[in-house]
Amino acid sequence: MKKFLFLFLFLALPIVLNAQDEEVYPPLKMKIVAQEILNAFQISAVSTSSIGKHISLEWLEDNNIQLDKFKINSYSPTSYEIGPIFDRYVIAQVNGDSWGHLLVFKFINEDGVYRIIPMGISSSSKEYIDPWYQVLQYNTKDN
Repeated sequence: MKKFLFLFLFLALPIVLNAQDEEVYPPLKMKIVAQEILNAFQISAVSTSSIGKHISLEWLEDNNIQLDKFKINSYSPTSYEIGPIFDRYVIAQVNGDSWGHLLVFKFINEDGVYRIIPMGISSSSKEYIDPWYQVLQYNTKDN
């Protein structure tokens, strides 16, 4: 009976730990990716190599987009703060000297790698991809 109990624990424990891992760690993983993107925005190091690696490969394929033919759109914040994380969404407040925006990043799990689903091709220039999923709020210091 002890051998059966030991075998059961030996087999069941990794399954239980993995289930807890999936519940606890995705928000942290998504936050880390959002921080990398926002850090690149802040230091003006936005490129297809720095941000493009975080874009969903599935999204690129579904939209027939060859990443090397596009630039990545960005803001140039002086500061940012990552706020709530809901399900597959990370909300971040980005601020400049006279402005602030709420950006939403949407994530997809592609074989254990958390990548963003972009808004799409920028409406301001067809050569840019907007890496955020949505802009919720535009604020200026004048408002």
